[in-house]
Amino acid sequence: MTDPIFHLVPADLERLGNQVIKWFGEIFPFSEWTFCPISEHVDGLPPAKFSDRQGQRAFQALSECKGFWDRIGQQVLIPIRDLSAIPNHPITQSLNHPITESPNHQITLGTLVLFKVDNSIGPEEAERWLPVLQAWVENKLKVLRLESSFSSSGKIPKYIYLTLETIFKKEEPSTSLLHLIQKPSANSNYCDHKSVIDLCSMLWRHSDPEWLGGNPGDFWILLPGVDKNRLSSGLKQLISKARTKKILISKAYGHHIFGPFDIHHVEEDIYGLERLAGELGTAIFCTDDLKALEDSLGIEGLGSRLDQAKKVVKGSSKYAVAYVKPAHHVFKDALGQDGVFILEEKANVFLIKKFGRKTQESELAQWGSEIQKLCTAAQGVPSTIGIAAGSQPAVGSSRTPVSALWAFMHADLLGNGSVAIHDSLTWNVRGDKILSWGDLPGACRNYRLGLKTEPLNANLLNSLGVCLAEQGRTKASINAFSRAAGTSPENFMALYNLGGVFFQKGDLRSAEKVLEKACALKPGDIRLAGRMAEVLIESNRAKEALDVLSPFVDRPDQPVPGAIFRILGKAYRVLNQWQEAKTSWQQAIKINHEDSEAMALLALGYLEETHDWKTAAKLGRQAEALGKKFRHIRTILCEFNKKLNSLDDQK
Repeated sequence: MTDPIFHLVPADLERLGNQVIKWFGEIFPFSEWTFCPISEHVDGLPPAKFSDRQGQRAFQALSECKGFWDRIGQQVLIPIRDLSAIPNHPITQSLNHPITESPNHQITLGTLVLFKVDNSIGPEEAERWLPVLQAWVENKLKVLRLESSFSSSGKIPKYIYLTLETIFKKEEPSTSLLHLIQKPSANSNYCDHKSVIDLCSMLWRHSDPEWLGGNPGDFWILLPGVDKNRLSSGLKQLISKARTKKILISKAYGHHIFGPFDIHHVEEDIYGLERLAGELGTAIFCTDDLKALEDSLGIEGLGSRLDQAKKVVKGSSKYAVAYVKPAHHVFKDALGQDGVFILEEKANVFLIKKFGRKTQESELAQWGSEIQKLCTAAQGVPSTIGIAAGSQPAVGSSRTPVSALWAFMHADLLGNGSVAIHDSLTWNVRGDKILSWGDLPGACRNYRLGLKTEPLNANLLNSLGVCLAEQGRTKASINAFSRAAGTSPENFMALYNLGGVFFQKGDLRSAEKVLEKACALKPGDIRLAGRMAEVLIESNRAKEALDVLSPFVDRPDQPVPGAIFRILGKAYRVLNQWQEAKTSWQQAIKINHEDSEAMALLALGYLEETHDWKTAAKLGRQAEALGKKFRHIRTILCEFNKKLNSLDDQK
């Protein structure tokens, strides 16, 4: 790891000020004090009262980064410098904090103002002790920043509590905190926190990410101005973005923290969310994901409820757990001596039963049927039930309660009143949910665990292929889709996806061959027609692509997706039919106002065909704003910008 260059920021004066003053008061007498960040200065002075003459002298001293002793006002001004922050250093240049560079090239962060100081101190004496006081305060701030920023792995640095306390003192309603954990591979080292800040700036634009502390491979980042929705959205893109920056992130947790600030509640929430993520088997998780999950399950305080169930199961493979929603307390007595009933506030329950031996699938199904009969008799309507047993393959005795929740989510997808025993399809449900949280490797693990139970499950193989393709693992995704297609000659989705991967790889012949098989299964599928047309265009057969798409475009009874018009425009452009291409791309944008690829292609077309650089430049800017995170859009825009710059050079 590159040794981090620690530098103070203006906010440190507020975050660390109390501790500095506590020690400072033991060596220097004063009655009141305040730290004024540079942003609070007016006309170069902190908000304190001065006579005109003293104000001029104070301004002169502070502009030279020197302390000032105001005997008349009985106040001392000590400018705070960050001596480690060199003006031309890249870290200093990356700061968005308001800082001031004095004439002697020292960074001024703010001013410490001490009030009601003994005015018997003379000017000459002040000249001697003011620089000493200044150096002492600056050194103490840096030492505190260093000490409070480091923590052992997984532990919250003290500096985070100080930061959050300061934020909520200003009555901010909420803020977001990101915890990233990096595990370097054998061929790479830990990255520095500057690289992590750059990554966060890409994901959460218009924020000002700030590294708060941690240790090598453990990063705590403040994300000011990022609400819970943006936090969740950014996390979903984290793995892929980090891969482009060659940063290997193993875990990422997003914490949206609400006021009023309570250090114990914040600590409980942070540790609780991260521990629950491990229980669920996901390496990417945030506050919004947890809230949505609890709402869907009907559980408040999911982590503590799972702990209750785990205490009963005691890690034994002889127990089975059912999660039932809704459930009435009247059938509690009907469970028998072997049953344990854990009631939720919303009348949803964990039922735990000890079978005494390895549980068979038929026994779990029988138990589910018995529970359903009791629910229907008590409530008049059936309940949704998920069941898992510690003896089931890959479930594990320590994770039986959480596996019952996953089985419930499986049952919920089947419809109200359904019963699901944890099986291979449940692993698919688990993988899909974890994928939706942004943990692509975690989703793959779940799909593979399902395949251990049912190696030829086409749904699992297809889901695995999609997830591998998202990670850029082309060879592995082709293998998964090929296996899925091999399970049944009529597996349309496997063939469709396999054709897409071959196309992305540039293997046009294989893509066409596979898509032809898919066409034989669903000749009227419009998505398939679009994919086949793209393959034909890249194969220099644009006329055939038009023939494939025309039957769909000319049908008034079926709405046509904007993507079809975008592909149609590509075919016309290859055939040098500019007007038709323009009309098609305009239609694509009309249907989907955020079709950045159609905008980029239209911008390039305007530039090449009409030399209307104003319209082209406007479209280019819109395309860049919407789609610059996509590589193929950047490729089109790169060509566009080269031609636009060439046109500027000719003027």
